[in-house]
Amino acid sequence: MAKIVIIGSSVAGHTTAVYLSGAGTQSSLTLVTRESCPAYDRRKLPQLISGAVKEEELFLCDENFYKEKGIEFLKGKEVISVNLSKKIVNFKDKESLSFDFLVVASGASFIEADIPGAKKEGVFLFNGIQEVKDFSSRAILDTVCISGCQDYALETARAIKEKYKVEVKLISPDCDTAAQAGENIEIIKGRLQELIGEGQVQAVKLESGKVIAASSVIFMDERQPETDFLRNTPLALENGFVKVDENMRTNIDSVFACGAVCISGSACAGSKNWDEALNESRILTDTLIKAMRGEPCQRSW
Repeated sequence: MAKIVIIGSSVAGHTTAVYLSGAGTQSSLTLVTRESCPAYDRRKLPQLISGAVKEEELFLCDENFYKEKGIEFLKGKEVISVNLSKKIVNFKDKESLSFDFLVVASGASFIEADIPGAKKEGVFLFNGIQEVKDFSSRAILDTVCISGCQDYALETARAIKEKYKVEVKLISPDCDTAAQAGENIEIIKGRLQELIGEGQVQAVKLESGKVIAASSVIFMDERQPETDFLRNTPLALENGFVKVDENMRTNIDSVFACGAVCISGSACAGSKNWDEALNESRILTDTLIKAMRGEPCQRSW
């Protein structure tokens, strides 16, 4: 019986596990996540902030669902390295897991800007439920600055303004102020240079020299693939993203990838939407099943 290990309970990882469980293959399935809960809809995190949805409404399933599907669900397990020659996944708690086929679906996460003060209290990255809950547990009484101006950042800004009735400012060199007019949220075209405050964020300084008072800063502009555990492996990466062909195959026959963690010839790294991730999961499942059956599937790069 082939052992399939899927790293990451993103929508891509979750869906791949579900597809494979229903494919009737003679295999064992293990879905690994460092989070403490089952897969959930990250698109709805702004609604969690505003109170439009409750936490339990975000989940795509409960843990019993995985059990019923024959999927071993390992939560709270952080992968720190992978030995591709021995086909072993190593965890932070010093445990390990062997595999015959590996699926990397660990996603991409917002990162802090490399500027002075970025580690101060009051700085947040909205990459998951816990980070949103950490923000919501604070007393949000003054201006919140969001570094980024994409749709998700704007939706988050709206949610914070609705919930806390405070000023919210979007700051990015890529902001199109005309396109965002009428949102009742200030759009500032610029780049953060420094976060000011004694331990706690009290203001932000832009490269222009302008200083803006702020009680919290949320970085939502640059994403980085969650692939640190793939360092020192022969897996082909591009700027940290796993390189795949149109069939979601990597340069290693037993390893596949899908979702925001990977990049193909024409894809934009880290910016895939929900439907694209679902489609990649379907393609990966078909390709992996062929590989398990020993059917030829020529790599396209």
